[in-house]
Amino acid sequence: MQRHHEIEFTQFMESLFLNGSATIRWDRACMWLGADEIGNTEWQQIHAKWLEVCKTYGYADDIAPIFCYTNPNALVIVREGFADEDVIEITAEGAEETEEEA
Repeated sequence: MQRHHEIEFTQFMESLFLNGSATIRWDRACMWLGADEIGNTEWQQIHAKWLEVCKTYGYADDIAPIFCYTNPNALVIVREGFADEDVIEITAEGAEETEEEA
């Protein structure tokens, strides 16, 4: 991976950590990871970077799972909340704490 792609990839994963989600175009993700398409090797690279970012920010023992939503133009990676984060469900009635937090 080229150095500037490594930096962009790390910033993308830090955005996921900070914001709970991050979006990237498929072609850009492939460029970062040096692949024609995203396969198991690339998913493993994404997961390894996620573990690295979590550990960097003090979450070595509380690593939130990540998931990918795909569409033809982009992949959207989202994470579950960390144990020390409040989760609020937004409904037609307003906002409610989830059962986990209640």
